[in-house]
Amino acid sequence: MLPCSPSPLLMTPLETPRLTLRPIAEREIDTLHAVFTDPFVRRYLCDDQVLSRQQTEEMLAQSQKTFAEEGFGLWWIGLKAHPTPIGFTGCGTSSRNFSRS
Repeated sequence: MLPCSPSPLLMTPLETPRLTLRPIAEREIDTLHAVFTDPFVRRYLCDDQVLSRQQTEEMLAQSQKTFAEEGFGLWWIGLKAHPTPIGFTGCGTSSRNFSRS
């Protein structure tokens, strides 16, 4: 079980006329891991690195933690007419220091 669960308010889906965005749930770890191990996705999002199941679980746990503490994390994107996710988006934190040159 992941260490943190988002508050019910933050679990409310966001909707546009065509799309629904909703936080990724713990029960969807297999789907998220399949996305991260897809070669086409890896090419653009993961620097072509294969994420392990454990790394995916850690990423989802971090997302749930930031939802609970800060109100942001990873969201599935889906068409209202079809419940299967068509992609994901989100915000996260970084420990990297960026400087202006």
